[in-house]
Amino acid sequence: SKGVSLNQVVFQGTLNQNIVDLNASSISMEHGDLMGFLNSPNQLNTLVVQDPDLELKFRERPPEKDQQEKQNVRSFVIKEVRVNNGNLQLENSDYAKGIDLVLTDFRLGKENSEKLLNSENVILKVRNTGYKLPDQYFEVSTGEINFNSSTRSGSVLNLRFIPQLSRDEYGPAIGKQTDWMQII
Repeated sequence: SKGVSLNQVVFQGTLNQNIVDLNASSISMEHGDLMGFLNSPNQLNTLVVQDPDLELKFRERPPEKDQQEKQNVRSFVIKEVRVNNGNLQLENSDYAKGIDLVLTDFRLGKENSEKLLNSENVILKVRNTGYKLPDQYFEVSTGEINFNSSTRSGSVLNLRFIPQLSRDEYGPAIGKQTDWMQII
């Protein structure tokens, strides 16, 4: 098999009007026939992204913009997509660290896929997450999340609800008497 590997990849730009910053130690692509891929790029055997750090800043976009862009998308198949040891940071301080993701038979194109992440199977492992609830009074964090779409199974280890205010600050912030709790 023939392929291409890029080291120390940096992408800063926009994707669907969202601001994207990506740093990866390497991105490699494998294709049985590299010249065939360059002439007609519609299928890859594997795509591996190693140690990516991804930061996203979401912007609202009109739905008609999505429809316009879908008309311009060329159909594309990747037999296996792997992300190894990734990190995701959102602009509101939510994060996921230690992400391992495998997508099999990933398909992208004009037609909408009913499959999760447009793939036959999704295997996900995230070693550490943090998410502030919309009220900003609690953070939810996990030690490890595992998911496999083909076996329809998943698990969450070390789920925690952590107050962002002290017991004394919580009641006045809510504006009424209420219970304060920490679940670990």
